[in-house]
Amino acid sequence: QSFVLREYPSELRKKAALLRHFAGYIERKDEAEELHDGGELAKGVYVRKWLRTKHAVLFRLSNRSVQVSFFDKTEVILWSESKYVTYRNKRGERLTYTTAGSAHVDELTRRLRYIKDVISRLISAGPPPTSSAVDPAANPLQRVVM
Repeated sequence: QSFVLREYPSELRKKAALLRHFAGYIERKDEAEELHDGGELAKGVYVRKWLRTKHAVLFRLSNRSVQVSFFDKTEVILWSESKYVTYRNKRGERLTYTTAGSAHVDELTRRLRYIKDVISRLISAGPPPTSSAVDPAANPLQRVVM
């Protein structure tokens, strides 16, 4: 079932308010911060699927890239058409590595291992993962359904 943002059932009021807030944020973003995917501008990119875990929110984007925003303010973007990984560390520095070069950054390697575990479990439809790579006491995944 789908609704327009101006006409929706009262039980969706909170979700509609969140969507309006998010749309306003996106509109205010500086256009200079456009994503690039293999050298092409990624205009019109949107979230196809998302998943919240204990440590991060994973986004599957329409351009087939995966963005993972960790709750410790770090971020990983896996570009679909190129063999690059963009990593924003805890200091807010945004660095891009080749997939081979990313193996030399311990902090990034742990996060990539966690992402691989989560995605592998989703693909195999097995039990929700816990990750000793990031936190040995990690809770199971919480699937978010909209």
